[in-house]
Amino acid sequence: MKRVSSVFTNRQNEQAGVALFSSLKRNTESCMKRVKSSSSNLFQQFANGIGGIESDTTTQICNPVRDGSSDNDKVTSIYYPHILLAQFFQQGISSTPVMLWWEDVFQYIKNGDISSIIPLSQDNIRIITRSYNVSSEARSSDVVNASSSVSNKQSTMPSMSIQSEQVQLPVMTRIAKAIYEESGPWLLTVTASLFISLIFQSMAPLMYTAIAETCFLSVMMTKLMLKFDKPNRPQPLLENRVWEDIIDNVWGSQSTVEDKRKFIMGWFYDANFELLRREDVLTYLAWMRFGCFMENLSTEEFHSLKELDLIRLESEINSGLPLPRRQTHESPLNSMRFTLEQIRFRHKPLLFYGITHIANSFLINSLLSDLGFSYKTPSGESCLGYWHRPAIKQKHNNNVDIDIGSVDNKPTAPFVFAHGVGGSSFYFSLLKEISVKTNGDMIVLDLNFVSLRINDDVPSVTSQVGAVCQILDETIGPNTPATFAGHSYGSTILSWMVQEKPERVANAVFMDPICFQLHLKDILFKFHFRRADLAAQACTQEVVNPLSLQGVSNLAGTELHTNMAMFRHFPWATIELWPSDLEKNSICTKILVSEHDEIVPSKEVVELVANHNTKRKISKSDNGSYDWSEFLKTSCHVLQEEIVQAECLKGASHGDMIFGETYRAKAVTEVVSMIKQNSDALLQKESANFSGSFNQFANPFDLFPTSSVSNEAIEKTINAIPAHAASAWSGATSFLWT
Repeated sequence: MKRVSSVFTNRQNEQAGVALFSSLKRNTESCMKRVKSSSSNLFQQFANGIGGIESDTTTQICNPVRDGSSDNDKVTSIYYPHILLAQFFQQGISSTPVMLWWEDVFQYIKNGDISSIIPLSQDNIRIITRSYNVSSEARSSDVVNASSSVSNKQSTMPSMSIQSEQVQLPVMTRIAKAIYEESGPWLLTVTASLFISLIFQSMAPLMYTAIAETCFLSVMMTKLMLKFDKPNRPQPLLENRVWEDIIDNVWGSQSTVEDKRKFIMGWFYDANFELLRREDVLTYLAWMRFGCFMENLSTEEFHSLKELDLIRLESEINSGLPLPRRQTHESPLNSMRFTLEQIRFRHKPLLFYGITHIANSFLINSLLSDLGFSYKTPSGESCLGYWHRPAIKQKHNNNVDIDIGSVDNKPTAPFVFAHGVGGSSFYFSLLKEISVKTNGDMIVLDLNFVSLRINDDVPSVTSQVGAVCQILDETIGPNTPATFAGHSYGSTILSWMVQEKPERVANAVFMDPICFQLHLKDILFKFHFRRADLAAQACTQEVVNPLSLQGVSNLAGTELHTNMAMFRHFPWATIELWPSDLEKNSICTKILVSEHDEIVPSKEVVELVANHNTKRKISKSDNGSYDWSEFLKTSCHVLQEEIVQAECLKGASHGDMIFGETYRAKAVTEVVSMIKQNSDALLQKESANFSGSFNQFANPFDLFPTSSVSNEAIEKTINAIPAHAASAWSGATSFLWT
């Protein structure tokens, strides 16, 4: 920190300051008791009157030490009053203190809670420099340097959410927009009450409805403030994933420096890159990686953030040069940190939840039971309910051409489906069309926390993975892989299974998936922030028709419990999936995206897969010849086709694969094709197991009366023949691959 002369406005303030710090140094507890009983004027006078106190060490507060005997010599070091307070409360600090909010320091002293003092965020150093006359040389860079010296500091989480930094539409405009877009359920509620009132010729139904809605609103707001609002620490990464791989994939998914800058600045509401400062980046990285503020980081987390993430970011977007520091006259950039911000929602009437509960329980149970499904409630350690249709050994249907199936009318491979926001009732048509084309086990997961139902608890990632594995064990056995499909939010289940239990996933179909390119701001911004964003609304003048498909989607996107799950239980780093994850586990995958998707960045997802397949082909050709052993390993059996494929459905929007007949037929075709592929693979596996069992009893080497050594030599020579042949063929055809 720049050495600065101490400034005292008058002798009284100087004496007050020295007396205060001396007391704090001698005995913190006695100082706390004294401050509790004293007036706060001492603090106010001290803050207003003193800009800095000279000292070379913390043990010489009252006797400033200089390099020389002359009063004109430079001060050895300088500590400001708010820094000195922090220094007494932080254990293990020997030289460089940590800056704190003055108001926080005073409040903690007053409340007697010294152990929970939080270091000041570097975003707010500008306020300190204005409030306490600190020299302009003492900028936020000092906070970064000071924070790194905190020893034994433990990681914490904020106790309450923060207001969004988004530039939103005017309040009255937002209210009018919400009233129109949410008018459907409210008009239905009022109409039903009026109808009942007319039948009974009484105003009582209207009065009871108003009272019930008022009480319901009070309950929901109380639940929001007491349970939902507090931010949660992001759930840890799954065992098979490390942070270094994540940042490699994140930066590798952006082709150019401009794309990388656009990705970063998207989280700052598309601000100009020239305005980005190092303090802004640290604030963003602290949230992106640890889901908290800078002041909540532990010592280890801060060092990792600064030495790994910050340096990597600067190397990717700024040619390895440090980003400029924030000047005292500059304000922090507004950024999007949705898991720390207040939950956004629009209150729904009781009738809305009555309809969704009936639709996603009684109605869907009745419809699926006609297709042979039965509902299983969560049991034991499982946190998920599900619908299950057992395998049908023989199936005849005159109306539908059943185009898949194995020999001897054996059931097709098992299939697992994970629905998106809204619940399984929206997916009945899709499930029906798949069920009449298959005769194997079908499992439909019930994700009730995103089904527009009143549900306060969201299971952890590991709990959901464990529940899916338990369901598979109970229905199809512990060793049988299944074909997985998921739409929108349901793709999170597929992502976790691919990461944690790839042996249970034979192949997969992703429909409008949110698990790809999740590090971009698009998905979260469009789902949560777009409807109130001033810049976005100024460009589109978007007002959603409440009776349209998008209006129904809008109702789902503004529901309280759904947004609680998204704002507080949405660990992006655990959810995001890359094509390389699917490739390394040999999981054949088809990704279907919609051209005009309002949520998923379809273009970027298709480019991600295309770039991955291009790199894969280049890496294969670099070998000079193709490794034909991969032909035998892959379940695709078609070397010319990529394991991971992406297709953009022209003219489609988010949800058209569920509600649009043409696009739904395309999704059904892809799912059925994957199930057929898995059925063939399981049949081949059974044949191989049978052959292996037969060979145990009919080993041809047992027919020759030779020694065991001779048998081993003959067996080794015979087994090497396919390898030599493959090697010779690979060399002969190498010109095709180079």
